[in-house]
Amino acid sequence: MMNKKAILSTVISTALLLTACGTVKAPTKKGEPEPEKITASFGKEDYLNLSGPTNDLGMNLVPKAKPDDNGNVFVSPVSLLMALSMLQNGAEGQTKEEIIKAMQATGMDAESINRANASLLNHIQHSADDLTLQTANSIWVNDQYTLQDKFKKITHDYYLAEAEAIDSSNPKSADRMNEWVQKATNNKIGEIVQSPLDDSLVLFLLNAVYFKASWTYPFDESLTKNDEFQLTDGSVTEVPFMQLNEELPYLETEQFQAVSLPYGEQGNMKMDIYVPKEGHSIDGVLSSWTAENRENWNDSFEGRPGSVRLPKFQLDYEVLLNDVLQELGMEKAFSDDAELGTLVEEEKERLVVSKVLQKTYLSVDEKGTEAAGVTSIAIDTTSAPAGEPFEFNADKPFFLTIRDQKADILLFAGKISNPASNN
Repeated sequence: MMNKKAILSTVISTALLLTACGTVKAPTKKGEPEPEKITASFGKEDYLNLSGPTNDLGMNLVPKAKPDDNGNVFVSPVSLLMALSMLQNGAEGQTKEEIIKAMQATGMDAESINRANASLLNHIQHSADDLTLQTANSIWVNDQYTLQDKFKKITHDYYLAEAEAIDSSNPKSADRMNEWVQKATNNKIGEIVQSPLDDSLVLFLLNAVYFKASWTYPFDESLTKNDEFQLTDGSVTEVPFMQLNEELPYLETEQFQAVSLPYGEQGNMKMDIYVPKEGHSIDGVLSSWTAENRENWNDSFEGRPGSVRLPKFQLDYEVLLNDVLQELGMEKAFSDDAELGTLVEEEKERLVVSKVLQKTYLSVDEKGTEAAGVTSIAIDTTSAPAGEPFEFNADKPFFLTIRDQKADILLFAGKISNPASNN
């Protein structure tokens, strides 16, 4: 036990970057044939170059994304970044620069972005055996259009993106896309597009991320009891609370308490939960979630014995990200001046990004966590030493992240204002 905890509380150092020819493959279920293996040239740990962008993107998405009717936000920064990474290969000029800016990847060129994503796919597919982490990409093209060879090759070689032709007038085309989403998310997200498809549709870029892992230290189901959760407006709602007594990475500041709950035997994947102290709000904590503070917070967790009370909950979330991305500087892609001329062969009409939609799913129970996210981009024509025991009680709106500690990649992030909303 002590050896495991020592590992969990140690910052994992990064190895020297090595240039390699790595093999990445799409996720498969047991009993299914192995997919075609795609080989792309990338640095073995190029994925570390996406650490800053995914975290910065998450820091922008959670406060800016529109909450659902219960005040909840749950997004997948890595899913959005990978979808935008594919898109920038079909853009030119200022449009491409703005996409990269919105990705928080200013300073990276197209090649380094592609290599980093291929490296990340490789890293994900070699994640620990005691958890499931998968991602998949696909491109769905109106059969009246033809993908340019260069764009098709890049997205295939670096992103393992399947390219499929669809008849936009056929209602079954939406069904095919939704079936792909269901398979890629283990049926946790059932629909990303609706029939009938728009007549002006040229193509869809889709990314799906699926995560399922058991806690390193499971909660005892016999200790789960209903109790009151404080809502933002001062009222309360009743939800089931799980309880855990364990030595865990813990952090306390004047503004909040935080605990880090590891997954699996290795503990590289973690859920970090931040609960504001009396007199502070969840939005205040989020406003302090800067790049500098995030790094300081991650480095400041120390193993301490204590007790954790956490709601058992499930939620589904959907958000249109057009406005958020434009606020982050990606403006031309949504306008009649969009420079997306390297996507398809046809040059009859100018192309435009019409919709960037993300759907996510999150389930937290005594055994562990299951989360999924799908990002859809629609392209249309236009006209230290153990301290005193702590008590951690997430009985008010809280903020959480799910991160890969080794890669320092933010997989999911959210603000939970009402965990009873989807029970």
